[in-house]
Parts: sequence; structure tokens; C-alpha cells
Amino acid sequence: METIFWDMDGVLIDSLELDLCVVNPMLEARFGLGVGVNREFIRDCFALAIPEFIRAILEEVACFDSDICKEMVREYEALRRSASYELCPGVRDRLEEARALGFSQWVVSNNLEADIDRILMQVGIRDYFDGVCGYDSDGMVAKKPVISHESAD
Repeated sequence: METIFWDMDGVLIDSLELDLCVVNPMLEARFGLGVGVNREFIRDCFALAIPEFIRAILEEVACFDSDICKEMVREYEALRRSASYELCPGVRDRLEEARALGFSQWVVSNNLEADIDRILMQVGIRDYFDGVCGYDSDGMVAKKPVISHESAD
């Protein structure tokens, strides 16, 4: 049986808007008004696993501290758990087509497995998948590459 591995954020669901709405208020709450990152930076980091996403943001604003990073990861994950998501256009049709062709389907995402399951159930597509792999899958999946944000001078 052939398998399709789907990414969740930005492929199956539209979750970028959440990041664009919550990152800067989280930073301002901790470090004061005016501390933030631009939309392009958030889009560039969007694919990272949540701990790496938060770390990259804190490093960008020169406020990295491992304890603060851990706190912000917990806060961000809680915000993701309480958010509602929409399917990206055409997703349900593609999932139906893959099912009709007999493909096994998995979701591989830089989220916790339990959060992947919850989000897929919330948008009504969990039943299309044979399983999920998240950043807590104990080495089952390779991490996406880290993006360098250094400017070229």
C-alpha cells in the first residue's frame, strides 16, 4: 500500500493567522511595548517545531532565556489548543480522492501528537488518517531544517 504523508499547518489547515495574531502580544506582555517581530519573520519560522519556533523568535528580539522559552512554549501551545481552525481550500476533496485510490494517509507535523489529533478532529478530518507523527514522536521523524535569519551585508 502506498502512503501519503501530509503536513498539517499551512497544508491541511490555515493556522498562520493564529501565529500572526498571538506572537507579538506574547512578546509585549513579557518584554514591553514595541518588542516584536515582523510578519515575514513569523512566516519564515512558521514550519519549525514549536520549541524551535519560540526560540527563533526570542533570539530575533535578543531576549532568549531558556526558562522564558519554556514558559512561552507552554503558553503558545495552550493558545493553539484553544484556537479554531479552518481547512485550507480543496483539502477535503484531496483527502477523499486519496482515500478512493486506496492510499494510507498520515499527518506529520511539528506539533504534539495529541494536539494534532485534537486539531484534525476539530476540523472534521481525523478519520481520513491512519496515524499522526508529531515533534514528540520520539525520533520517528526528522525535524525540518532551521532557517537562518542572518542578514546578508
